[in-house]
Amino acid sequence: MSRRKGSPKTGGRKKGSKNKRTIKQELALEFLRKKIRKHWEELIVTKIELAKGIWIEKKLREGEVRVYKEKPDSNSLEYLFGMVVGKPKESVEVLGEIKLGKMLTEEERKLLKDTMEMDYGKIDKNSTSNDESRKSKTTLGEDKQQ
Repeated sequence: MSRRKGSPKTGGRKKGSKNKRTIKQELALEFLRKKIRKHWEELIVTKIELAKGIWIEKKLREGEVRVYKEKPDSNSLEYLFGMVVGKPKESVEVLGEIKLGKMLTEEERKLLKDTMEMDYGKIDKNSTSNDESRKSKTTLGEDKQQ
């Protein structure tokens, strides 16, 4: 039986309380963090060795041993650079139209439009794709120069 519209919600989890699965995940993560903290220095040294490339000794047949150097691990390099220098910023390109409506003041709209035009050139409202508009304008500009 469903409840009537407007009647208060009854039953279920209390607002702000965590799901049992979330609690289990948090406990497992904390356990893992404690283990990693115990061996932190050793793990960092290993990560550095992987980033440099490591020597591997492989026993083949009776008395036969092959030693070779494994190439540097790019994931380890990225991780270490991220730890020391910081992760590089990722840019996200938004395609399509953004309607901000009444969220911006007239002054903010003008500033945004001017900035966009400085970065991307004059914005043509009639064009369906800004990329096509830019291509055609550059092509026209190149034709005039020749």
